[in-house]
Amino acid sequence: MELQITNREIFFAVENCWNELNYKLKTQINKLVSENSEDNFVQTIDIDAQSFIFIMKAVNSQPQGVARDINPPMHLALKAQILKLVEPVMAQLAKMTNEEEITLYKAQNADILMMAEKVQSILKENDDMLEAKILNGKTQILL
Repeated sequence: MELQITNREIFFAVENCWNELNYKLKTQINKLVSENSEDNFVQTIDIDAQSFIFIMKAVNSQPQGVARDINPPMHLALKAQILKLVEPVMAQLAKMTNEEEITLYKAQNADILMMAEKVQSILKENDDMLEAKILNGKTQILL
């Protein structure tokens, strides 16, 4: 799947997981950035679901203070691109009634469906963690 992302966002996203990325992705990113390394230049990266999820988890592990300026716009841009890719798949699934066809169609679109599901799951985990921290702070104060 192809995603558009700025070099600055790439640099931030892979900073703490570069060594763990697969060779193919690292080579692609290196080639693209070697051709144009300007921070605001938008690259088109061909990324598989597993690598995307791995990088997203690495980004989410960054301290909030460090990530506060880059995370929201980067997440919104990536979320919009993923939604654009998954919406037609979901619309087609909604029209299907034959279980075998549904299973086959899901298998053919497994990467984008998995990415959409994982992104939603990661964002929910973030929200849950924030609420847990707020509740923990409140509990400590009121004890």
